[in-house]
Amino acid sequence: MLSLRKLVGSPASRSRLAYNGAGSIGSYLSCRSYQAGRDWAMNKGIYLKDGVPQVHSSSGPLYSSRRGKCGFIVLNNGRMNTLSHFQYNKLLKELVKYESNEHLGTVALMSSTENVFSSGSDYHSCFLDSNGSDFAKKVLQMKRKEYNAINQIHISDIPVVAVMDGKVSNDGASLGFASRFPIITDRTELHFSQSRHNFFTDAGVSKFLSSLGGVGMYLALTGSPLKGRELMYFGVGKYYIEHCNVDDLMSDLSLNHSRSASRVEEIIKATTVPFPNPDEDILNRFNDISQLFNPCFISDENVLDLLHRLESTSDYSRDLLSHIQGSTAMLQAIWKSIVDASRLSLHGTLKRDYNVLVNLMTAESCKEFYTPFANESINHLRVASSPVLDAAECAKADALFAPNEQGELFLEKTVHYDIPLFRGDCADNDKHFERFGDSKFDWERVDRELLHVVEVKKEKPIATEARAFVHPATGLVHPVPLEWEEDLKMEKMRKTQARKRQMAEDSQTVLSSMHEE
Repeated sequence: MLSLRKLVGSPASRSRLAYNGAGSIGSYLSCRSYQAGRDWAMNKGIYLKDGVPQVHSSSGPLYSSRRGKCGFIVLNNGRMNTLSHFQYNKLLKELVKYESNEHLGTVALMSSTENVFSSGSDYHSCFLDSNGSDFAKKVLQMKRKEYNAINQIHISDIPVVAVMDGKVSNDGASLGFASRFPIITDRTELHFSQSRHNFFTDAGVSKFLSSLGGVGMYLALTGSPLKGRELMYFGVGKYYIEHCNVDDLMSDLSLNHSRSASRVEEIIKATTVPFPNPDEDILNRFNDISQLFNPCFISDENVLDLLHRLESTSDYSRDLLSHIQGSTAMLQAIWKSIVDASRLSLHGTLKRDYNVLVNLMTAESCKEFYTPFANESINHLRVASSPVLDAAECAKADALFAPNEQGELFLEKTVHYDIPLFRGDCADNDKHFERFGDSKFDWERVDRELLHVVEVKKEKPIATEARAFVHPATGLVHPVPLEWEEDLKMEKMRKTQARKRQMAEDSQTVLSSMHEE
């Protein structure tokens, strides 16, 4: 079968290109640049245009590449950039693969869709995968992969730099803000619409929102967006750059081999630009939001206290109340999830969210939450509703937070991932490992860093060590130098002498005890 390069570059095609003129030559060049992975060396890694990675749609919904010392994971799933179960699974594997590559200093998480970073989970794909029979089971399966991917982004040994250049909504925000270095640009727009979609703030979003205080509660319940510099003025972000400078930032990161957080922060701050103090209108808006929503974490007992306060304080508060949509029970669930998350870590929040999700999907007492969510996810039928100020409605949300044995999530106990022991580019790497009977994967590191299992192993005799090693850069097998052989013999002799001394001491102890008797 002819490759695309051979097909386009054949003599006949070249003559047609010459005949058709400059327009055809331009299309020929664009075809060459969109051969995913083929021209990696020619283009020096992934190519960015105006801060957006240029990835062809045929590259799949999740594209990974690298530029120098920086690995790239690009969300490439169309207009909304939603992720399914398979894409979360691939994202998790790519994160672990980059973490195990000792030649990389950072990982950049970006989007190839202009003005959209991520909209979170694709629930409709769960319905399609289940053939209409096991929708709840498929949603839980997808969420387990999503929570593990978010947990890996958060605890990864290699710093993850998430460039949120565009709209960020719902649980898609966790992909960015769970990273060590979430980057906000002038095109970033953040909003949460879970209450309008009959869902709660899951995937660790509530932990992020709780760290913002009243602003986080305002974003979750009203669904109002914050854009660009507003995110910095409201304390949502820490790192801000213009989208036109994203390529410069990626170029600097591609030269950095250090995984030190302070070093990566220096590189990011070198690209950031100072911006002026906020306008008076922004300050007044921030103060009003803080006065109305901060008591949620201090004195309020449920969401009704907040709704009553919005109803009676001012014209601005009543305008905010008109933007709050959804049932009172779901608003209470969102309110409770954010308030409780202020006392949890991200790890604990993810485990709590999965327990809530299992109750929502399977418990008989939570059918009134599951039915509207399923109707919207499957049939795209959304019924707008306004909150009812009734304490009985708030009590219904308690069923979501009830402990469930099926809702236990073990984030640290994932499957054994293939972490290479040596990171060479040798084509016959597998053959070398088979020849010397060695293990291709560093299972000790898997147990230590992924499973958090520390196992005390007995020392293997020196004589059983293989007399060859695989070079970590080339992947080629080399014989052990003569100096190493001498060191092995000396170590074996030292252990033999130590064992003899220990046996002499033990025998002396036994003889002394016999004389005492």
